[in-house]
Amino acid sequence: LEKNALSGQKLVGVSVSASNKVKEWGIENFAKLMELIAAKYPVWFVVVGSVADKSYIEDLRKLTSVSFIEATDFSLSELPSLIKKFSIFISGNTGPMHIADALKIPTVVINGPVDNRELILEHAPHILVKPRGGIPPTIFAFKLAGDPKLSERALYETPVEDVFAAFSKLYRLEDQEN
Repeated sequence: LEKNALSGQKLVGVSVSASNKVKEWGIENFAKLMELIAAKYPVWFVVVGSVADKSYIEDLRKLTSVSFIEATDFSLSELPSLIKKFSIFISGNTGPMHIADALKIPTVVINGPVDNRELILEHAPHILVKPRGGIPPTIFAFKLAGDPKLSERALYETPVEDVFAAFSKLYRLEDQEN
């Protein structure tokens, strides 16, 4: 990723998938989010995922006119080097989210159905976007998952506008520090 190609724009990482499909916010939401961000902020997007996510990311490309770089050919050991280049990272509760935290990359976390008491980000500025309506968590680290309908509702009740507001807040914080 050549700095000259970015022309002073911030690099925003986006992880649209998760190893557990129940935690995925949906590419339609990510497409809308990227449209909102691109309309207001000078950024470049890098969408990260595994090789298995290529078709999913291609579907995202069909849903948005926003340009983005697809990063699906990175091994797990190479992923931190890429994430380190991001100004902000947007993700569900995933392994890459924890990598971003360890690297102190400001992160917007789309919490969805995950029990946020088990989600411990310690190193980076972050905003945890929770579902509206007080929906109880259904995804746990050490307990069986709860009702799948509640999991789906938690994602549905996490509007794009809330994630955009969290991104905007982190973006402004980053601008103040630079």
